[in-house]
Order: sequence, then structure tokens, then C-alpha cells
Amino acid sequence: MRQLLTVSLVILISVFSSGCVGIPVGSEIQSYSLPVQELNKPMLASAGSVLLRINKTSDLPNIYGRADIYGGKVDRGFTEVRLLGGDGKTRLTLSITDVEKASSETTMERYQPYMTAQQGGSPVNVTTNVNTVQGQTSVPSSVVTADLNDTNFIAVGSYLIRFKNFDGVNLTYLIEKQ
Repeated sequence: MRQLLTVSLVILISVFSSGCVGIPVGSEIQSYSLPVQELNKPMLASAGSVLLRINKTSDLPNIYGRADIYGGKVDRGFTEVRLLGGDGKTRLTLSITDVEKASSETTMERYQPYMTAQQGGSPVNVTTNVNTVQGQTSVPSSVVTADLNDTNFIAVGSYLIRFKNFDGVNLTYLIEKQ
């Protein structure tokens, strides 16, 4: 009897410690912001060039509201900084665009084509919010002017764009993580 009790206790402890009972599978959902451009590397841009693009994603939620164990991600939009031009050698005009996407997609919808037992479709809601300059719906951006006599960087999200040199046409800059 004592041996049966010991074996039962060992099995019970191993089941609870393995996460099979009552503990949702997956880690907490996290958000990610990744720049397309290289960090800490001098770059050159002219009017119309993208200085910085930050792609935003988050973990795909599973049925328990936790992160997908297969690493699935959901597109959450982007932030983009574009050089519009300059006024002389000290003033830059930048366009900052911020697009946010919301989605109700989960692992159940994402992997449904691979589930042979499922039939029919589940609706997935995707919403896109674009921050625009007031009264200008055709230009989804904010316009910012930076005077290089007063400032040598601009903060965008968790990144800094450091202005190194501007000759009136070309801008030398680099991107750093804050």
C-alpha cells in the first residue's frame, strides 16, 4: 500500500510540474518593434527617402490567451519617418506616419486550414487606424520641421534618429536604440 501511495504521489507531482493540468500553454503575449534599417551605422538620405521604418508585431494568441507556441506573429502596423526636404542647410522637414492595426485573429483561425476536423470559417476582425494631420486624409502623416541649430536628433518610438550632416540636399544620419 505504501509503495502504491509513493508511486501515485510521484505521478501526481510530475503531472502538475509538467504543466498539463490547469496551467495554460504558452508564455505571456509580447509586442515587438523592429526597425528595417541598421542601427548605429551612418546612412545617407535625400528628399523622399525613408529614414526609419519600424514594423510592429505581437505574438499570436492561442486559445488560452497566451502566446502561440509555434511563434506565430500578428501584424500591428508600422511607424515611418521620411525626409521631405530641407530649407537651407539647417532646417529639415520630416513626415512621420504611424499606422496601427488591430486584429482578433488567434491560432484557431490561423491554423484552421490545417485542422481537418474543423468545418466552416471563423470571422477575423482586422482594424487599421492611421494617424493623420487634421483635415488631410490623403496624407496619413504628421509633418515636423527640425532646425539643426537647435536639435541634432528626433525620438521615434524607442529609437533616436541622430542628424550628423545636412548639405541642403543630402542628410547623413544614424539610428540608435534608446
